[in-house]
Amino acid sequence: HSEQPDAYGHILGPLSNELDNTLRKIDNIIGQLMNGLKQMNLHRCVNVILVGDHGMEESHCERTEYLGSYGLNVDAITLIPGSAGRIGPKSASTPCEHISVKLSCKMPNQHFKPYLKQHLPKRLHYANNRRIEDVHLLMDRKWHVAIIPSDCGSSINQSFNQYSNLSCFSQTIFLGFGPSFNFKTEVPVFENIELYNVMCDLLGLTPAPNNGTHGSLNGVLRSPPYTPTQPEEVTSPTPLAPPTEVTHDLGCNCDDEVSDTHTHTRVFSAGQWIESVLVHRTTLKKVPRGFLPLLTDR
Repeated sequence: HSEQPDAYGHILGPLSNELDNTLRKIDNIIGQLMNGLKQMNLHRCVNVILVGDHGMEESHCERTEYLGSYGLNVDAITLIPGSAGRIGPKSASTPCEHISVKLSCKMPNQHFKPYLKQHLPKRLHYANNRRIEDVHLLMDRKWHVAIIPSDCGSSINQSFNQYSNLSCFSQTIFLGFGPSFNFKTEVPVFENIELYNVMCDLLGLTPAPNNGTHGSLNGVLRSPPYTPTQPEEVTSPTPLAPPTEVTHDLGCNCDDEVSDTHTHTRVFSAGQWIESVLVHRTTLKKVPRGFLPLLTDR
């Protein structure tokens, strides 16, 4: 494991030109590894995986929320700043619910939403441990949180790790090289939890139960040892009932249908009556000229 470029990335920022030297050093280290394998004639025998654990995003003081602006007693809490603020009370006299309420919908342009840890989105898998802070602030993209403005530049680094695996800034690299990997193959984006099953396949081990989907990365392997199968049906399918015969016989003939719906109208000369009759459905009505006939059912 290498602490770089993560450590310098937080100090310099992910887009800093000064970070190039750090990346060159890492590239040289990887080159030494591959040259060493080739010198020992092991480069066609050993599978190598290079993978990052997270991405990185720039941070700026002008895109920082300060908890001191929300009427919260900042002396009674601890905050781990960043793109996902984590808050804990310093004593039991400060209820977590009180902290969450104090930070909920207080500003018209508020760039975070507070959560008690048990209410965090399930996709984060970040609730069932006593070491997890009680209150969490999920920030808008490119926004960060600190206690007070004077913290900017000290507790606020030039970049932060993205907490959300839905953000493109949380994505990182995956490179596989060796006899078990397909050559020059590019695969779609996947979650890092899938790598455990791949590593077990490379080592000839049976994976322990995990949250990955075994076989989802078979496309990177030349001869994947495991092929996923569909689970057996618990119950056999029920045959469909034969279609019922559709009938159009309504018990009447066309003449009856036509005669029930025809309207006959006679218009007389000016000053006389307008007579309208709806056969079998209306009574005869006589109305003065200039008015429409009013139809009523029998």
